[in-house]
Amino acid sequence: MNKFLYKKVLIQPVMKTIIGVKSYKKNTNLIGILYTLYSRERNEIRIGYIDKIEELEDYITKNDYEIIEQRLGNKRESKLLQVTLKEIGYKVSKNSGNYIYSQQLVSHLNILGWPTGKYKSKKKKLFK
Repeated sequence: MNKFLYKKVLIQPVMKTIIGVKSYKKNTNLIGILYTLYSRERNEIRIGYIDKIEELEDYITKNDYEIIEQRLGNKRESKLLQVTLKEIGYKVSKNSGNYIYSQQLVSHLNILGWPTGKYKSKKKKLFK
């Protein structure tokens, strides 16, 4: 068998996979903060991941949000949630990157294990 063909067909894809797995493990080990914010003014929910709590506090004060809940997590969880919400049918606002508030959205976030605060059962009172 031709050595070049062997290398091309078997070794290169295996090496790419190994390198990909190593870089994936590095990126998923980073722990940050998963958060849920609400803007009464715009009636929007912002969900996401941030590395440091100070950055989140600055963002909240500058953009007039109130924090619903936060917890430790990784960036992968945030991306998976956003993909899942897209598959369910929720669209991100192009201007702000937020989701339009609805009780159904809060319910889905709760089911998916996202931090929705102590108001999980009192959704109506939180945002009205």
